[in-house]
Amino acid sequence: MTIPDSLPFTETAAGAMRWLSQHHGGSKMVIEEDRVATFGEVDRASADLAKALLSSGVGKGSRIAFLFPNGIDFAKVFFAITRIGAIAIPVNTFYKAPELVWQLNHCDAQMLITIDRFLHNDYLARLDEGLVGLAGQGDEILLESTPYLRKVVVRTTGGQVPAWAEEIEAFTSLGASVSDSMLCAVESTVVPADQLCVLYTSGSSATPKGVVHSHGALLRRTASVGADFGIGPEDIVYNPSPFFWTGGLSNGLLSTVLNAGAVMTEERFDAPRTLDQLEKHRVTVAVGWPHFAASLRAVPDFSKRDLSALRGGILTPLLLGNELGDPGLTATGIGMTESVAQHTYGEKDPLPESLRGAYGRPAPGIEQMIVDVDTGLAVPDGQEGELCIRGYSVMQGYYKKEREETFRADGFFATGDLGVIRDGFYFFTGRRGDMVKTGGANVSPAEVRNAMLGIEGVQECFISGLPDPDKGEVVAAAVVVHPQADLTAETVRSELKAVLSSFKVPQVLKLMRPSDIPMLPTDKVDRRAIIGLLQQQAG
Repeated sequence: MTIPDSLPFTETAAGAMRWLSQHHGGSKMVIEEDRVATFGEVDRASADLAKALLSSGVGKGSRIAFLFPNGIDFAKVFFAITRIGAIAIPVNTFYKAPELVWQLNHCDAQMLITIDRFLHNDYLARLDEGLVGLAGQGDEILLESTPYLRKVVVRTTGGQVPAWAEEIEAFTSLGASVSDSMLCAVESTVVPADQLCVLYTSGSSATPKGVVHSHGALLRRTASVGADFGIGPEDIVYNPSPFFWTGGLSNGLLSTVLNAGAVMTEERFDAPRTLDQLEKHRVTVAVGWPHFAASLRAVPDFSKRDLSALRGGILTPLLLGNELGDPGLTATGIGMTESVAQHTYGEKDPLPESLRGAYGRPAPGIEQMIVDVDTGLAVPDGQEGELCIRGYSVMQGYYKKEREETFRADGFFATGDLGVIRDGFYFFTGRRGDMVKTGGANVSPAEVRNAMLGIEGVQECFISGLPDPDKGEVVAAAVVVHPQADLTAETVRSELKAVLSSFKVPQVLKLMRPSDIPMLPTDKVDRRAIIGLLQQQAG
């Protein structure tokens, strides 16, 4: 497996930032509602903070956690940490005190750089709550509960800085003792193979895992993603995914700015205000969840808005009133934190009948293999098994996990996704452990979902197993019906019986409208709440 062609800059954070500042210094990099930062401004601000980090003893391999919402400060701090070879560890802005302390401990952070508050979240109060004995500390911390943590640096939004923290402007001024030439000397020691960041998975089904990526792998892959989508200096991209997860950092921030485009962020999604920003900043690519489009189109004066700059992104056809068409006609992509971004690529042209429903072919630099879930041996084309991937953009490993715990002996990573490879295309069929076992038979939720989506009027559906005293489990489905559709549970079951065995047809069926879908603060579907609704439906 070879490394893709090199980028126009040295494949390190410093190499990228300096090249972008030199060639696009006056161009917009991050738009945060009414605040705008250019590439040159982010370069200078991150360099100043990097010097302060050096003066405080931070260097290559130092583990620096940082907690900021999407925006200019996130970009500045991320590049300040990584340009000197320290390892950036983004922290989830939704974390409560126990979760925040858990990550600081797990990642062995020696410093936390944080905003004091965001929306209804008071992070200083959460640190005070979670770290026993913190209140009695000075600005050099020494606690048994977080034995590696030595300093907390805070950007305030108006409040006071506690004795155990240091305000970021005062901290940055310490960098005055570090010369530009010294900063360049440090940056020159960083190489593409060095660790860039540890990204934590969402932990939706288990404890979050710390995914380690190198400079070269993450920067090459994210730059490639942006280039493949045609992102360039004239683009302004709206992507509301949180930057602390790979969907926001890789597919949002880095894939855009490494191709000299600008990324537009906001404090939170608010349909009227978001619409104002899309129009004001002449956004060209709009990415997000489909229900965002419905909310934006519901703004009373939507029809009078000028969105003519839009040319791409999943929200664009929904906003402009174009039909997305049958999603099975063109292959989509699929990815995960462990592969930086998509490890399969979609197709722009319609697929032949035999390949519809595919998730694309391997992304450049990625190998795929399907193995038997019991034996671990490769299976022939067309046979279901677990997807394994190998390639330059696959993570270096999980933090605090042995390589042998993470990778197969042949270097492949077992994704946990079930699927089939046919004619080079990958078809997703489910997740290991997701199977519903009813009356001694296994039912794939993905198979039921695909059949459900083939029914006219079904917009989305969520399949789960519910405990049953007689069968062990029964198949249950929450079905999101298009607002203009007139479907009944009887109609849905009747159509499913025509294409599925009877034991696969959901015994518990709840019809919902798009506005009824329970959502988490992260704008992900609240699957636990959906299971609760299905349990209520089952009685």
